[in-house]
Amino acid sequence: REQSGGGGTDVRRPIRPDGQEAADVDPVLALDDFTVALPDGFPDHAHRGFVTLTYLLPSSPGDLSHEDFLGNVGTLGPGDAQWMTCGRGIVHSEVPKTQFFARGLQLWINLPEKEKMSPPRYLELPRAEQPRLICDGVRCALLAGEALSAA
Repeated sequence: REQSGGGGTDVRRPIRPDGQEAADVDPVLALDDFTVALPDGFPDHAHRGFVTLTYLLPSSPGDLSHEDFLGNVGTLGPGDAQWMTCGRGIVHSEVPKTQFFARGLQLWINLPEKEKMSPPRYLELPRAEQPRLICDGVRCALLAGEALSAA
């Protein structure tokens, strides 16, 4: 279902925490396919108890800036990824860095009960540092774990 943030923000959420499939995809809470352009973005908002993986598509014309109330600041360029552990809670924002729209995916993953109150943290994965794999003609980036002898 597509949602509009108004202006230059659109979010499609094929996996929803309130959807019928929610129990079938646990621990995945949501998957967002987003396009965001200035002057819009995702201004200060809070998260708690889960992890997000944000991946800016390699074909994205623009970059996405993020910052939080702890002073963490960064920019995702095309093909870059970021893991954000929300843990006990974080207030952050994500906004386009340039006049070009940013296009990406964001996966929300539930934390195990014992980790829900962990401190918030980030892991940046620039495109240049991601292992690249090719299998049966399909090219992909490895953003977590290991596959096809790559880690």
